[in-house]
Amino acid sequence: MKKGLPPLIDNKTEIIVLGTLPGKKSISEYYSDPRNQFWDLIGNIFNLEISSDSNYEEKCNLLLKNKIGLWDIFSKADRDGSSDKKIKNAVPNDFEELFRKYPNIKFLIFNGVTIEKHLKRAKIIFFQDKQYDFLHSTSSQNGWKTLSEKEIEWKSVLKKYIN
Repeated sequence: MKKGLPPLIDNKTEIIVLGTLPGKKSISEYYSDPRNQFWDLIGNIFNLEISSDSNYEEKCNLLLKNKIGLWDIFSKADRDGSSDKKIKNAVPNDFEELFRKYPNIKFLIFNGVTIEKHLKRAKIIFFQDKQYDFLHSTSSQNGWKTLSEKEIEWKSVLKKYIN
C-alpha cells in the first residue's frame, strides 16, 4: 500500500486543494514530479517565479499565506505507478476530523475531474456542505488541456474563493 502525505494546512486555511494520492515521484512532497503543472500554475496565478524545482518550503509558505492548503482524499491505497485509474483498496482520509480541527475551511478544489468517480466509488460525501469545484488535473498524465487553458480555469476558480 502506498501512503499519502499529511495535510499542508494551518489555522488560517480557507481553501484546500485535494488530489487523490501522491504519485511515484511526489511521495515525499506535494506535486514534486517536475512534469506536474501544479506549481507552474500557482506561480503564474500569483505572478511569482516558482516551479516544481523551487524550494518546497517557500512554495508551501506561499500557499498558506494565501489561505490555501493541500491534502488528498485517500490516506493510502494500492496503486501500480502513478495513474489514478490504477488506485485500488483506497482508504479515505478523515475529513470529519480535519473540518473539526480546521473550521475555517470553506472551499474545496479537487485537482482532477475524475476524482468525482473515486469519491462515489468510496462513498465519500464529506464535501457536500462545502463549496467545491472539480478542475482539470495538473498531472502530466492529463493531456486534455494545455497549461494556458488550465491556468484560466484555476485562476477563475481561485478568484471566486480568495478575498
